[in-house]
Amino acid sequence: MLIKYDVNAIEKRNTHKAKIDFSQVLEVRDGKRTIENIIAEAYTFQNLDQLNKAFKDWLNIDVRAILYKRKKIGNSISFLENRVSETIQYRHGIVHHLAIDRDLTKETYNHILDAIAISIDEFISFFEGKYQVSIDRL
Repeated sequence: MLIKYDVNAIEKRNTHKAKIDFSQVLEVRDGKRTIENIIAEAYTFQNLDQLNKAFKDWLNIDVRAILYKRKKIGNSISFLENRVSETIQYRHGIVHHLAIDRDLTKETYNHILDAIAISIDEFISFFEGKYQVSIDRL
């Protein structure tokens, strides 16, 4: 987790006030959980807004700005942010409502995978610039 390494996040973590259960303290002590896990559990990550809030709160990273780019995905050009948001909602529908889109074609599924791959590439590029690191791409 970036919270463990980001200078601003470390500073915030060291001064952050939060109530945690004694059982959580014992789990951290026993190596079963980390402080960063406890911080992340405060967010739902069920949509792009929640994801953006977590990254902004702790890492000063605007996820929407990273994804606000027009990219060619499949046969069309669309905003990557919209495609990622749709994918998160699609996943949410499946996991929490068993809503399976029976009209999903292999081509549409491949477009979802393309959007995810492009998003990952955008994040890697952003992190390489922000943290002055080189990340190997497979």
